[in-house]
Amino acid sequence: MDHIDEAFSRGWSVLVVGEAEAVTAPEAVQRLEEQGSVTSPWAGGQRDMWIAVTPGRVTGRRIVVRDR
Repeated sequence: MDHIDEAFSRGWSVLVVGEAEAVTAPEAVQRLEEQGSVTSPWAGGQRDMWIAVTPGRVTGRRIVVRDR
């Protein structure tokens, strides 16, 4: 998950590329709802879909603002 820490002017960004599929099995959905991270979509609104990604490639970068 990307993160920016405004107080310290730093953060990170992560990109995952791979195969994605909707999680539809009721027991898997229930497990994800019970154990998954609670996040909100950037676009707002209710989202009732879980997506599983099998990563093929993971890259990222650290973000540091040095002008502050």
